[in-house]
Amino acid sequence: MDQSHQTGFVVGDHVRVKSGVTDFDYADMPLGGWAGVVTGVETGSCTMCLVQWNQSTVAFIAEFYRKRCEEDGIDFREKWIDADDLIHDPGGSVWMQQPDKAAGQPASKQSRTERIRQVFGLGDSDPPPRVDEGSLGTYYEHLLAHLRVPFPAVCWQESQRITKGPRGLVVLHLLDKSACRGTDGILCEVQDEEGRWRLPLHKLQLDPAEPNYQVLDDYRSWFSECG
Repeated sequence: MDQSHQTGFVVGDHVRVKSGVTDFDYADMPLGGWAGVVTGVETGSCTMCLVQWNQSTVAFIAEFYRKRCEEDGIDFREKWIDADDLIHDPGGSVWMQQPDKAAGQPASKQSRTERIRQVFGLGDSDPPPRVDEGSLGTYYEHLLAHLRVPFPAVCWQESQRITKGPRGLVVLHLLDKSACRGTDGILCEVQDEEGRWRLPLHKLQLDPAEPNYQVLDDYRSWFSECG
């Protein structure tokens, strides 16, 4: 079976982000209308496409977003996007959804990297540790002390219970530390209209106004970059 039949997109396809989609790393940044070329495709529990933004899109990217990405070691000129959030580019002028006026306001004076270093008691020049049983245990204790449960969240990833699009949940609590795994990381118990079930914590997304937003966003970033 060829890749295009499995995913709908192949390397070289010109794509645009669907309206209403936000950046998975920065929930206050809308990506609707952003256009570019697929430079990579990964399949798993969901299909992800690495999109390199075209020149017209890059020219209109907000300055605060560029600086935020640079501080966190992220290339703002490309992004991994869920294939379900993309369409084939119909051509024409670029139209990009704009962030609201509150977007980009720093939640603290520290950078994300500095906050993650503090979780592990590292110095200014020390790199964050790789994801393993020990580092997950350390981050688990940090989250246990700083997350306020229960709290509302959205899951944008596919799983046995989710097939497409965002789904509202309530996070009840973290599972025991012994349930932490390298592939799934720290697990939590969530509840929706169908009952209670387990979900990896890094697959959740919170509203930027939610008090737990920065704590969870830092963890997701570390798990993604160091896993």
